[in-house]
Amino acid sequence: MRCQLFVKVSCEMIFPNQIIQREPHLKRGSSRKE
Repeated sequence: MRCQLFVKVSCEMIFPNQIIQREPHLKRGSSRKE
């Protein structure tokens, strides 16, 4: 998915299920930035 290419945070908002399923470590990093 090009989601991560544009913005990891944006991707989470659009496809939170796909990100958590495909890249669970991304969710952790995003949560800390919040």
